[in-house]
Amino acid sequence: MEIQESYDSGSSEQGLGTSFTGYTRPWPVPSEVVGFESYEAELESWLLDNEFKNKVIYLVGMGGVGKTTLAELVYDKPAVSGNFSCRAWVTVSRSFRPRNLLRNMKNQFHQATRTGCSSTAERHNDLLQHLEEERYMVVFDDVWDVSFFEGIKSALPESKRGCAIVITTRVSKILDVSWPPSFFVRVQELQPLAPELAMKLFHKNVFLELRNESFKRIVERCGGLPLALAVAGEVLSDMVKSMTADGNEVNRFLSNFHSMLNSNPVLLEMADILLPRCSYLPPALEACFLYFGIYPKDYSIRCARLIRQWVAEGFVESEEIGDDYLTELVSLSLVQVSHTDLVNGKPRRCRVHKVMHDVIRSLSTKTSGFQRDIETNYEYPWFAKKLEGENFSDLHIRPRFPFRVDDEPLPFGSSRWFANYKHLKMLDFEGSRDLICVPEEVGSLIFLTYLSVRNTKVVMLPKSIGQLQKLQILDLKYSLVCELPLGISTLPELQHVLAYYNGKRRDHHRLNDVQGVKINEGFGLSKGLQKLYHIDANNDVGLMKELRKFSQLRKLGITKLTRETSRAFRTSLETMCQLENLQLFSATADEILDLQSLGFPSLLRCLRLEGRLEMLPGYISHLQTLVRLTLRFSKLTEDPLEEIQYLVSLVQLELYEAYDGERLHFQSGGFQNVKVLSLRGLPNISSLLIGNWTLPSLEEFAIGEAPKLKEVPSGIKHLRALKTLKFYDMPDDFGLSMVPNGGHHYSVIQHIPDVRFHYKRDGGKCFDMYPLC
Repeated sequence: MEIQESYDSGSSEQGLGTSFTGYTRPWPVPSEVVGFESYEAELESWLLDNEFKNKVIYLVGMGGVGKTTLAELVYDKPAVSGNFSCRAWVTVSRSFRPRNLLRNMKNQFHQATRTGCSSTAERHNDLLQHLEEERYMVVFDDVWDVSFFEGIKSALPESKRGCAIVITTRVSKILDVSWPPSFFVRVQELQPLAPELAMKLFHKNVFLELRNESFKRIVERCGGLPLALAVAGEVLSDMVKSMTADGNEVNRFLSNFHSMLNSNPVLLEMADILLPRCSYLPPALEACFLYFGIYPKDYSIRCARLIRQWVAEGFVESEEIGDDYLTELVSLSLVQVSHTDLVNGKPRRCRVHKVMHDVIRSLSTKTSGFQRDIETNYEYPWFAKKLEGENFSDLHIRPRFPFRVDDEPLPFGSSRWFANYKHLKMLDFEGSRDLICVPEEVGSLIFLTYLSVRNTKVVMLPKSIGQLQKLQILDLKYSLVCELPLGISTLPELQHVLAYYNGKRRDHHRLNDVQGVKINEGFGLSKGLQKLYHIDANNDVGLMKELRKFSQLRKLGITKLTRETSRAFRTSLETMCQLENLQLFSATADEILDLQSLGFPSLLRCLRLEGRLEMLPGYISHLQTLVRLTLRFSKLTEDPLEEIQYLVSLVQLELYEAYDGERLHFQSGGFQNVKVLSLRGLPNISSLLIGNWTLPSLEEFAIGEAPKLKEVPSGIKHLRALKTLKFYDMPDDFGLSMVPNGGHHYSVIQHIPDVRFHYKRDGGKCFDMYPLC
């Protein structure tokens, strides 16, 4: 879904961010920049490379990472300037006007074939004719919007003598702009400096005798961002000059950093570059971005958790819109992705840069402030909630939620705490391992929309949970809650119940590793429920039939299914047309999941079946939207690969004790889009064939617990995209056959960057890992 609101293009109104009037460099360009040597050499070589006449080069990265500095360094090099007959540097920014840009370029290119061009069209044509005969170079600095290219790209022709177009941007969507086939496109993505280079750069910008420990504290605070390192050196030097040096300058700088961001002119300039007037974002997207100020500095949060909180706060209406908003913030280089899902390419965890976090906190403190509970010394952020409405003109100040990280002290010590914070919308205690119960007083938080006790020692929920009439999200995963209270049936707005009991240490090698929570027949949950996983079938046929009323479900997980309850579930599944993720687990190793005549929803993207199957459900081969397929403990007697090899959307396939046969065959031309493949628990396999032109996209491959497989599958040598190959608990001779010196199968795997061997320890629950030397 596209974000419909357009960004502000130069309005002078003040928002939560600092003002922005167009980019003006506040610091001179140095002749040498620490840590840019490789970037500089690469960019220069691209510009001087005559193999491709016409080229487009993108310099991409967050604000302050040095894109403009790098471009200027190379732009002014004699070798580069001498390679082009005419050059132009155009600062675009968000408030660009095509007419002014064309005039600017024409003036710099010294175009004199025609004068007095008054219209944009005339300037466009005049410039086009001139550049077709020139070897030209143009730098467009600080491009924000794809629409910029609509009026300017056609004025940049394919030159008969060659050209170079350099674009600096923090917006990754700019890379999607299409260019004529004759243009060769390169991308240089700039990253913050490594610690040792950051320290070196900081030394060049500060002229103080400081202890190494003091340097390290400041450099760590700057997170490798060149702009922040330069500014920190300048500000710290000024602090020493303006006061009597007493050795505490570093402490004062670090402790007053937030307040100085709102007052120090140099820091204001830096904040303006990092976050040029936050209100250029649509109001809802702005609120989502500022929300990162709630989390601790440099905290990498699960994206699913973040988006659910946005939903509960009312910033976005659904998780799908939340996904779009997060994608947009990443595209604008405001948010960093710290972990990506290999299968779907979506971010799994994200954070904001340390310095960006400081800027957000300074804005939040300036506009709304924080409240500290005197009794618990716990800090609660207060933000201005923009109410519904076109102009978002009314502000309503109210508390958000107490956010805990791992083992921080619990914020509430008495019932008075709940009385003081009765307007709380969110309680998130994920990872609070000292939390063993949720007090009955939680029922007084009648505005609560989000409650999470994930990964805690909470055993049961209070009966008062039935009073939380606005509750939308209940997250109990990895807690000790094994049964949902009856009061949950009275919650009309509940959309997500994420619950599975984790009473024992997880063991992925046994059935029923996931244990669903018990729920009683007639539980009467909201018919708008979207996620319900995992629940215990509890040998209750009536419960399975009652699931049919939840036609809006998008994710469902059921454990301890028997043949009878799996049959009863079939009629319910027929009503779940919106279902995208389905996970079914049998009650015991001998219990058969009766799914043969099951018709899976056509939108299904993820399917996990754990338990014995008489045969692979035939309908699976028709699921052309299926992305992930997991079969565990299926004990199939026929090769399942033939049925699923042409699922065009399949990206991840996992088989664990799923097949009891002796031969698996990946036929030529199959599994074209699979990136992750795991074949484990195959005690009878003696032959694993991988045909030509199969698995061309495979990046990660795991083979394990197959003692009869004596030779490394020779077809692996055809998997040219493979990056990681893992072997689990295979015979010693199998591993020795792949050693670099003398291994007769080494040629099969020598093209793979990462080859690992894993062997069981601690009774088989853990593995020791040994890389191939």
